Amino acid sequence: MAATAQIPIGQYVFEFAAPDDAIYEFDEISAVGEADGLTLDAQIDLSPRDAKGRYSGNAAFILAGRFTGTLVGTASASVKGKNGRGKANLKVKTSGFLLFPGIGNFPSDVDLQCKKGTIDPTGLFSGDCKGKVRIKGNGSQRFDTSIDQQLDGGVWTFTMNAVPFSLREFGGTAIDSFGDVYDLKAKYDLKKDRSKVQAKGRKNANSKGAQVRLKNFLPTGEAEATYKVRGYSGKADVQAAEDDEGEG
Repeated sequence: MAATAQIPIGQYVFEFAAPDDAIYEFDEISAVGEADGLTLDAQIDLSPRDAKGRYSGNAAFILAGRFTGTLVGTASASVKGKNGRGKANLKVKTSGFLLFPGIGNFPSDVDLQCKKGTIDPTGLFSGDCKGKVRIKGNGSQRFDTSIDQQLDGGVWTFTMNAVPFSLREFGGTAIDSFGDVYDLKAKYDLKKDRSKVQAKGRKNANSKGAQVRLKNFLPTGEAEATYKVRGYSGKADVQAAEDDEGEG
């Protein structure tokens, strides 16, 4: 790094990790339940609707027992967290036809709702869920199940590309490891040789609502970060990776 004061230029990569800053992928969730001689296997595939922790996607219930078949439908979820700990709600609605051997197919549907599930700093998602099976002509049956699933991820990065506009201002773009894209707005204090950066997610489906701020961003790559990413918020003292520090 230069010995004299200079506005940040180039790429800076900041890493956030467990326990206090972990964020996990909430995308592929599974659950198994039993109701009135039926085994219900749920497979849920979610994608982010924005960077505020809202998800939607597809779901399927595979049923075995007296009736057999696969019911398909939709799923939605919300995740909120702080300092590496999260809470999640999940809702699934499926419908289709189930086969009773020797008789025929019956219109059916299965709903599942999981409220106030938790995601701990190691990525374990735990939740109690309630569901209901309805088979036309055969009534309905409620069931309870639980989810204990290890989520992928935990460590995430924020990569910033600084472009100077003047001696006291710089901008550019940034991207996090979830794929959210940010626009930068920053002011450089020449006297103190440090910067203040605000990065806001672009207003598209995935990045809307994402926010990272850096205070006391030094030429050595040190900074005080606050963030709102994937429904999580937190604060962290960060250091840009040595090989990726900018030229400032």
